[in-house]
Amino acid sequence: MAYTENFTGLRVWWISNIPSKTTFRKEVQNLNDARLVLETLRDYDLHLEDLIEDNAGGLEMLEGGEWIEYEDENGEDIWASMEDDKELKGDETEDVKI
Repeated sequence: MAYTENFTGLRVWWISNIPSKTTFRKEVQNLNDARLVLETLRDYDLHLEDLIEDNAGGLEMLEGGEWIEYEDENGEDIWASMEDDKELKGDETEDVKI
């Protein structure tokens, strides 16, 4: 993978139709960008429910030359962190199925 000039050491990963051999990876600039990309990919796969059976995704960070799964200061992955943020903001909206 070629790194961009403003490499941040964060990248989103996504697999549609597990056990697919293809993993999509996208470098992101910050946690907000990661959340947006992950939510977009999730919503897109939900839209294709007849074609997509299972998916998985997350956020990796580069540490010591190796990609490891992101954890916040509480040891939670990006999905748990996103849920915590939603609860703190009082966002009780449900995800809408397209």
